[in-house]
Amino acid sequence: MPRSNPAQTRYLHPREDSKKESLGNIGITDSQSQLGLLKYILKGIEKGDKEIYKGLFRCGEWNSNVSSEVVYTGYKDKRITIKNIHTCKNPDCPVCSLTKATERTKRLSMALQEARLQGCEVMFITATARPMSDVKISIDAVLEYNKLAKKTVNNYTRKYDSEDKGMFYSRIETPFSTTKCSIDSNGEVCDSFVYIHAHSHILVCIPKKVCQDRGTKLLVERLKALWVRTCEKYGIYTLVSKRAEKSAGFRCDYVDNTDKMSLYINKVMGADKLAMEMNYTNMKKGQSLPLPVLLTMILNEPNNSFLKLHYKTIRTYFTHMFGKRNRVIEDRVSNFISMFKERQERLMRSHASLYCNNDDAIDSLIERWKFIQEGRRQVVRVLFDEGVNTYFEEDSLSPTKITGEILDTLTRVFQERVPAKIYNALRKRGYEDTLLRLFYGYHFDDMYRVCYGLYERLSVRWNDTLFDKFIYECRVARILIGSSIVTKKV
Repeated sequence: MPRSNPAQTRYLHPREDSKKESLGNIGITDSQSQLGLLKYILKGIEKGDKEIYKGLFRCGEWNSNVSSEVVYTGYKDKRITIKNIHTCKNPDCPVCSLTKATERTKRLSMALQEARLQGCEVMFITATARPMSDVKISIDAVLEYNKLAKKTVNNYTRKYDSEDKGMFYSRIETPFSTTKCSIDSNGEVCDSFVYIHAHSHILVCIPKKVCQDRGTKLLVERLKALWVRTCEKYGIYTLVSKRAEKSAGFRCDYVDNTDKMSLYINKVMGADKLAMEMNYTNMKKGQSLPLPVLLTMILNEPNNSFLKLHYKTIRTYFTHMFGKRNRVIEDRVSNFISMFKERQERLMRSHASLYCNNDDAIDSLIERWKFIQEGRRQVVRVLFDEGVNTYFEEDSLSPTKITGEILDTLTRVFQERVPAKIYNALRKRGYEDTLLRLFYGYHFDDMYRVCYGLYERLSVRWNDTLFDKFIYECRVARILIGSSIVTKKV
């Protein structure tokens, strides 16, 4: 029996009223349209004689092995999930990147919390250099630095037992420029160019024992010197001052509060609009944008001549990054997660005793809390009906109270089963996001009645003339959106 892919979740309007940094309030608007534009830019992309990114080009297709329909389900909190479509799970895919980033964020959040509870010193390091016109060189330099930085940290703690070796986490960041650069890698004036600002983000957790014996200053100096040598090897210009912790091109911050660090390093935005970049004035000038934001800008301004310059940059980036597995490097992160889980279960057992009188009941309640952490969130409503008004989030050591807002996320407002023929016809034209907007507007705002009526008639019986009329009415209602609109204008 083929297994269905997990449902993709979309928010057309992320909630703005929540003050809590919550992964439940994250969303990407019109991600299928962004993906359609990306496919247009990458059309015909090859590496050597091999056609690449076949999975990316299939992302969003109807999965015929699972069902004959694509299912849209809307919830009271205005969240919409889509089932029975293919997903590519590419970290650069506008549709799948949020899911991948969320997974990384939860893992890192658990590990960082455990590190802080054990008294580790948490260092956040950013290594950056002057922009280069050759995208490949800057990316390779950062990837090599992250790999060597891991070895440097390991050597610093090699004499200690395994429990005192700390934790290492690094990630390459590759945002796209919103300005042109007219200075080359040697600091000389040159013809202006758009670029990718490849740089490194590293989190190092040094255990208390190591800090007492050796401190962290020597480690920071070694990591700084390593970055200078790496830049020299690749011919990249960087300005590093004598003071390692405040130098342009290299910065080390000691983090006291890790609540938002896991979100930031994986570039996940929360309800309070966490900044996509820490723009240190002594490190870089000008704003840079992640790929989904850049694609949205192109969608909004398809004739913008500056944005079109990034087409070549995007193609070069995807060609060079194909098959690279080391964009995220972890060392002993899993160990800290295991210790976090053990600590969490002890707290769960203590909290469960408030609701249960015997060990069997406590074990049963803990198992149901774990089901919630695995994504089976319908268990929340069952627990609430049974008088249990709290549960544990996957990356939390304190219970979360079950509120009306949380129950709203489980209350289904509608479920639309879209026949494959309608979905495929829209996707062929790049209009699949139109269904998302139609269902959102009709069920939540009582809009687009004419368009919805035509959709219902199509669902009962396909008719080419009726389909053309449906497209026309969606265009008049200004909900027709998709990649084909963009590609005709470009």
